[in-house]
Amino acid sequence: MGMKCATSDFSCLWCLIHKHDRHDMSKELKYYCEEPLKRTLESIKENAKNNKYSCAHRPLLNISLDHVVPDELHLMLRVTDVLTKNLVDEAVAWDHKENLNKAPCQRTTAHVDALKQAIASCGISFNIWEKKNADGKASGLFEFTSLMGSDKKILMKELPPKLKDILKPKSCNTIVQIWENFHELYTMLGESDPSDECIQTFFEKAKHWIVLFNSLAGECEGYKKTNITPYMHVMTYHMPIFMQKHGGVKKFTGQGVEKNNDVCRRFHLQKSNKWNAAADVLKVSKRMDNLSKCERRARAYLKKNTSYWDDEIKAKRARQRLTVVSSCTNNASETNSVDIDRMTALEIKQHLNGLGITTRLRNINKLRELLENVLLEISE
Repeated sequence: MGMKCATSDFSCLWCLIHKHDRHDMSKELKYYCEEPLKRTLESIKENAKNNKYSCAHRPLLNISLDHVVPDELHLMLRVTDVLTKNLVDEAVAWDHKENLNKAPCQRTTAHVDALKQAIASCGISFNIWEKKNADGKASGLFEFTSLMGSDKKILMKELPPKLKDILKPKSCNTIVQIWENFHELYTMLGESDPSDECIQTFFEKAKHWIVLFNSLAGECEGYKKTNITPYMHVMTYHMPIFMQKHGGVKKFTGQGVEKNNDVCRRFHLQKSNKWNAAADVLKVSKRMDNLSKCERRARAYLKKNTSYWDDEIKAKRARQRLTVVSSCTNNASETNSVDIDRMTALEIKQHLNGLGITTRLRNINKLRELLENVLLEISE
């Protein structure tokens, strides 16, 4: 649509709100969807001429902004990215504070490890690491695993109860409530054909969620008014309008496109030679499409020797079992006949190695005792 990035002053695609005003929840639902703050396709074209209101270029496609519906999947992904980053930053800062007066050998990452274990207990692979500078030294900046949409949904559902044991007591309950309330909002966002009452309830809960998010501004990093992202503003003031106009927004979800993206990435990593990713994806996709209606015929199998498969194979396998049992019995009798008292420490270790056992014991009495126990277990 010719807009600048999400960090620009007027980054919202549907209205002219400034980024410093996104925290203000005192406005009515339709405040940003009416003149003079409402954006239109014509206003974007006009502002692009003078590079005003974060309009850098003319729109590539002439689509009315009323028909450009926000994707609920990406809204969830971007908001949970902020919430997860705040958890990571708090754990890192907590460890750093506790390690200030400790010797390097005594420093730990207890709180970071606790967070990773809590997320891993939800069945999600997650890691946190410190970035390196060009010279290989620590930069002091931390990154974490980027999760897929399915993992984020599991995280919203299962992580909040586990945060109570790993967060600071002063802010723990509020952070847990922020996670739980956002999960509730995302569930409401997925309803098909919501009523006007449901939409109004969603709007009120979204405003309350923003206020709750900002209530931790003086206690934790990442919850300030400036941390309210465009997606949070869109969730509060634009999603209810689209829900009302189109009978829900779940029908416009981008999960199908994301699935195609995941499939293409899997093709590139597993079924390509890494030389030309785009060509490999197209070739694999076309090959699968051409072969989708083809089926392999079962190979005809004829038994050439019917008597072998009916009788001889059973007798052969019975003889094999008898041979294995007799060999095990002979080995056990041979090992029991060993005179342990006359063996040296080196001979005992060699005998144990022959039985598949390695040990660091040097005392001759302990070695004899170990060998006796092993031989008894074998004989039993």
